[in-house]
Amino acid sequence: MKGAYLTLPIARLAERWLSEDKDPETRGQIERLLAANDEDTLEKLLRNRIEFGTAGLRARMEAGYSRLNRLTVITASQGLAAYVAKAVEGAQQRGVVVGHDHRHNSAAFARLTARAFLRLGFHVYFYPGLGLTPEVPFAVKRLGAACGVMITASHNPKDDNGYKV
Repeated sequence: MKGAYLTLPIARLAERWLSEDKDPETRGQIERLLAANDEDTLEKLLRNRIEFGTAGLRARMEAGYSRLNRLTVITASQGLAAYVAKAVEGAQQRGVVVGHDHRHNSAAFARLTARAFLRLGFHVYFYPGLGLTPEVPFAVKRLGAACGVMITASHNPKDDNGYKV
């Protein structure tokens, strides 16, 4: 499947994005690029998937599989939850800690993360307000949780956000 994904024409890849993305803002971005026939920008946004780096994901917040947005947060959360459920004994009962900072979209990304874990039967410890990055690993250790996710891009540019595990 990965090989087929890499060889899809960019217009088909854009159609695939539009079939998966439910966010009007990011859908609109891809629709405008398609209408303008801006294949170079579509390639940058859609061809490659965002990848985990040191402790998580970080990218500019905009449409595309290579960026941080609602769809990539949901996908990452579903994958992480499935992995933790298999890799950590008693993971669902032990739970996951989810926190976020003040950045644009951080609270929404944290809620989407929590929902993905809840759908797989995890107990979720959710920080309802703004939090500091060290609070999540502290809570993971203190509560004996299976893992934690902090939505923050710390010192990175304002148009970026991050998904730290």
